[in-house]
Amino acid sequence: ETIKSKYELTLSEFPIFILSKKTDKNFKSIDYEDKIIGKDNEIVKREWKVFPDSEFGFGTASTFETLFDLFQIWKEQNFNGQYIQFGTVYHLLKRKGQSTGKQQYLQILKDLNCLVGVRIAAKNAFWDNERKAYVDMTFHLFDRLDIYKEKPGGQSTLPFARIKASDVLYESVLKNSLLSADFDSDFFHSLTPMEQRLAIYLSK
Repeated sequence: ETIKSKYELTLSEFPIFILSKKTDKNFKSIDYEDKIIGKDNEIVKREWKVFPDSEFGFGTASTFETLFDLFQIWKEQNFNGQYIQFGTVYHLLKRKGQSTGKQQYLQILKDLNCLVGVRIAAKNAFWDNERKAYVDMTFHLFDRLDIYKEKPGGQSTLPFARIKASDVLYESVLKNSLLSADFDSDFFHSLTPMEQRLAIYLSK
């Protein structure tokens, strides 16, 4: 039986990564807006702006894959806490079915740091049912990345690496804002970048 994948619903609806390594330096943000029917059948305009990490930009198709794998690891940990314990970069590469050379290793590090650095500003994008109000929010997906080394100047890492989901992302998960997709990680990684996006979007 195919193991179902899980993905945060809002992020699958508003994919944030540009599938190219080349980005115009003047490109300041990814903007998205639409209109929905909100409370009391009111038409609500939603706006999202995604701002890049200052060093690693918006990310690439590899960053999108890394985010997918982090969610699958988090699912395997039953979303128990804000820390996703992924062990090592080598572990993430093996999940992707990639070779474990230096170039691939550095790409995963870029992906992880990019995920911490990307910032999202949203207007009317969330409805707080407890407070009965629309919310404008500026937030990060992840707050911190921990990679443990045996020696200060050494390159060998210990299997304790983790990344911390932000309060906003974790609260969204706790509210069951999750998408279950009818495919597993092996199928996901067999797809092209555009097919990966479509697979997640169409699973809705």
